[in-house]
Amino acid sequence: MGGANVNGLNVLALAKNSTTVIIVVRCIPLLCLLFMSSLFASESNQTIRIATFNVALSDGKQSGDVYQQLQSGNNIQAKKVARIIQHIRPDILLLNEIDGADKGNTLDLFQQKYLNKPIQDASAISYPYRYQPDCNTGLAFPMESGNAPSHYGFGRYLGQYCMAVLSKFPLQLENIQSFQRFKWHKLPNANAPRIEGVNYYSDEVWKELRLSSKTHAVVPVDIEGRRIDLIIAHPTPPVFDGKEDRNGKRNHDEIRLITALIENNQLSWLRDDKGNPVSKDVGKSPFVVLGDLNASVAQGDAFSPATGRAIQQLLNHEKVMPGLDDSQQNTVAPSSLGGAENAGNKDLSQYHTAVWKMRADYVIPSKNGWTLTGSGVFWPDSTDPLHHLVSKQENQPSSSDHRLVWADLKLHR
Repeated sequence: MGGANVNGLNVLALAKNSTTVIIVVRCIPLLCLLFMSSLFASESNQTIRIATFNVALSDGKQSGDVYQQLQSGNNIQAKKVARIIQHIRPDILLLNEIDGADKGNTLDLFQQKYLNKPIQDASAISYPYRYQPDCNTGLAFPMESGNAPSHYGFGRYLGQYCMAVLSKFPLQLENIQSFQRFKWHKLPNANAPRIEGVNYYSDEVWKELRLSSKTHAVVPVDIEGRRIDLIIAHPTPPVFDGKEDRNGKRNHDEIRLITALIENNQLSWLRDDKGNPVSKDVGKSPFVVLGDLNASVAQGDAFSPATGRAIQQLLNHEKVMPGLDDSQQNTVAPSSLGGAENAGNKDLSQYHTAVWKMRADYVIPSKNGWTLTGSGVFWPDSTDPLHHLVSKQENQPSSSDHRLVWADLKLHR
């Protein structure tokens, strides 16, 4: 067993049957023992790398702007994003903040002119399967009174800040369930925004508001005939509001909807966008929650009722793999050297996933069905040759204000 730093990643190597198995973690002795025991305890079909990345390819004033920015194939930001993906090489990847509502044109272009082209010394990477949902961003709200928002989800145009799943494994498209249209008030014990006990929204507006700022979706993936579920979401940032804390409470309840999906217990109040109940497979099949959740257990401006922050309830849920709460002493949360450097090695900084010094992006596997063999945040520190991908050196843009987060998971037989 030995450790090293390779291309900005903390690497722990374990030898098994004369074969070196590479596990990428931030290693301290107790965690090393934990990973060794989990590695040797269970054999499985294969290791699958699953990742989420807020790529911030959303800097347009109107629909079509991002497409035009990418069309040359030489957009510096997009090339850095693609180079990171080619380096980490996820088998399944959720992209946050890439334009939607354009018949997949922007996503197609990014795949064809960036991911499918070798960049520097990295090999091209292709994803034969994909899913891009409809999003609430930029979708006009039908009312103008009662503190009504201008759109169901913030966006200068329809489809801005949307998302997409890219996969090397077949997606069960016919079994996908999306919850874009689910109304906020139907969530049990919904946290309605109020000021001094008075409802912020009129009754008419409150009954029309959708919970998802983008969408929530359950995306089944077929891995050698076995179903696993990706539960994807990108809750609104809990800021840019007032005393009513409408974005903080929405972020909290968007994460609560994720928790309700994995619990899948007495969900008579929840129907998907086609009017169907949540599949009985959800929460029973192995799952992975993916996305920029804009929430931290200890940092940021999250809504914190007496029951606690929603993200902490999710990370410590009985159906979730233990140890992913970064505030716990024995955490196995993904980490990086660059995150620690960016925040001056302060508390929890090695677990940060965004330049504004917070953990915001998550890969959260179920306890059932998986063994975690490695994880990481792609954030090389300033001594690493790949640091330029996450910096603004020579007046060039960074890849994103977020970092790619990944986990290596062995699916049990």
